[in-house]
Amino acid sequence: MFKILLATDGSEHAKRALGKVIALSATMRAPAQVHVLNIQEKPVVYGAAEIYLPYDKAEQLVREAGQKIADDVAEGLRGAGLTAAAEVAIGDIAPSIARRASELGCDLIVMGTRGMGAVANLVLGSVATKVIHMADVPVMLVH
Repeated sequence: MFKILLATDGSEHAKRALGKVIALSATMRAPAQVHVLNIQEKPVVYGAAEIYLPYDKAEQLVREAGQKIADDVAEGLRGAGLTAAAEVAIGDIAPSIARRASELGCDLIVMGTRGMGAVANLVLGSVATKVIHMADVPVMLVH
């Protein structure tokens, strides 16, 4: 079975990537198995704020928000007749996407791109550019 890792952040660009996965799967002989992944960056809690919001609680809140995003996307895939699992992880986004695709034995990574433009990418880099360089499987970017 063809395995796709769909990296999502819940943005409009990510929603277009979801549509592309559904359309791509429709062209296959057998439906793809899709693993939806949302990566949340580690929360930053320091100083007096930690009295009111301990790091563990902040991480739990971030994880719950990410899980909702992943679950909503997976539900959309299931509604289109695809097999989908949802996962959230906390860490550096690009390396986490590339690593998880490898661990799962995915054949393709699909993700949206915000299209910052050449100058912004040179200065800031982009998650998509980093994933392309880190992944050992093809990456489809949806703009």
